[in-house]
Amino acid sequence: MKIIEDLIKTPYTLQKQLFKIVALINVYVDGVSINMAVLTLFALWEKVDELALGGIKYGIEIIKRFKKLRCICLTTQKIGFKYEESIGEKFTLYSKRTSRRIMYYILCIILIIKGMHCLKKERINIIFSHDVGLFNEIAAFFISLLSQKKLVIAFHHWPYHGWDKRSVYSSLRREGRGILGSIIKMIDMEIVRKCMLHADLIITPSQTSKIELMNIGVPEKRILIAHPGIDDEFFKEEDKNPPKVFDAISVCRIALEKGIYDLIEIWKRIVVNKKLKLGVIGTPTKILDKWLLEVKENNLAEFIEYLSVVERKSMIRILKNAKVFAFASRKEGFGIAVAEAMACGLPVVCYDIPPLNEIFTSEGVFFVKPFDYDDFAKKVIMLVEDEELRRKAGECNKRFALKFKWDETAKIIEESLLALMRGKS
Repeated sequence: MKIIEDLIKTPYTLQKQLFKIVALINVYVDGVSINMAVLTLFALWEKVDELALGGIKYGIEIIKRFKKLRCICLTTQKIGFKYEESIGEKFTLYSKRTSRRIMYYILCIILIIKGMHCLKKERINIIFSHDVGLFNEIAAFFISLLSQKKLVIAFHHWPYHGWDKRSVYSSLRREGRGILGSIIKMIDMEIVRKCMLHADLIITPSQTSKIELMNIGVPEKRILIAHPGIDDEFFKEEDKNPPKVFDAISVCRIALEKGIYDLIEIWKRIVVNKKLKLGVIGTPTKILDKWLLEVKENNLAEFIEYLSVVERKSMIRILKNAKVFAFASRKEGFGIAVAEAMACGLPVVCYDIPPLNEIFTSEGVFFVKPFDYDDFAKKVIMLVEDEELRRKAGECNKRFALKFKWDETAKIIEESLLALMRGKS
């Protein structure tokens, strides 16, 4: 108060000079200028509503919880970040059209141009890409090279068998891509691999993902493990007016690596013995129609219901009133969907794969050898029929899930970014 009183008494011309001096002086918090900022690339190819899953959810929760850093975000849609600049939602309109690849590269170029423009306006020290679309990594890589700014990226898992170009190409061909499309995508992935090797810091959710990064030559000291958290609302008591109850529920993107076709094979075996109903919540992809057709052709339309993308509160209500969480994903960086199901008090049946078997060591998680559809079906039926086992497993999982906190995850990441700004490892 004394300083303010003295300033009020100071002659006007001197006040103006003092304000100019203050404007030129950087204020420091923990040794880092508060005028410095992080430029975050968060452009989304698909339009995402309230239900954000996986890496998108991870990025949103982290950025919103930063307390010391000013995080300027380039997005394709309004998400609700404190400092965000939308480059236009029109890009999401092209995600399923023949012009997809052309728009993909146009979006990448616009991100680079917009990013360089932000660097001129703001005091930015770090370029940050959150693994929510490869064009973000590619654009961040080129912005970092052009500006000589430090690069930080998030990495969840490598979706292909092997890092070399031949392995990536073979994986893409097995997905059903054409020769030209596979070659172009392979080039993209090679740029992303170089991006990882160039990055000053890579944030990843599990030890398994860390080992993947080290296998391509990323130094261990540049890798930070930060587990995702779980929203508090998942732990709240269940609704008194439950929605439609499913015997089992699965939350996953409609994609091959998420085991979406494995669920069909598992349910073919289940309905032979028990007429159980499975609900599937998740973001649709270009294989949705093909998958739904296969559900129908296997006479499972009565037993597998695709619920599409539902609003978060509805998803939590559905989870809490289901009996079992069935997760047939073949490849994960962490498995946020599993953690959230555990917080809802659900027993989990999933494949015995890293990092799921590394992270979710609760007695309420029942692991199955990958592609052992018979055993998977038996475990689901066992949990549906044995109410006491199901209750105990759910209680174990709910206690276990309390360890995952978004605030702690955000703090770990923010402190690491501040340390990078100070020039510390």
